[in-house]
Amino acid sequence: MRPEIFSVFPKPLAEYLVTLHGAQNAEEVADLELVVALCLSLAIVSALTLLVYFIWHRVKPGR
Repeated sequence: MRPEIFSVFPKPLAEYLVTLHGAQNAEEVADLELVVALCLSLAIVSALTLLVYFIWHRVKPGR
């Protein structure tokens, strides 16, 4: 509905990843987009999980 609210992926990095992956058509570029999105989301979720884990053990009651 409002795509401008998300940041834009840097074009030089996107072109580098397409070249590195060797994408030949739009379907392969879409597959690459999916892999990049999954890797970024894994990194974000992992970082948030570690942050909550350390905070939980820092303020854990009964210490």
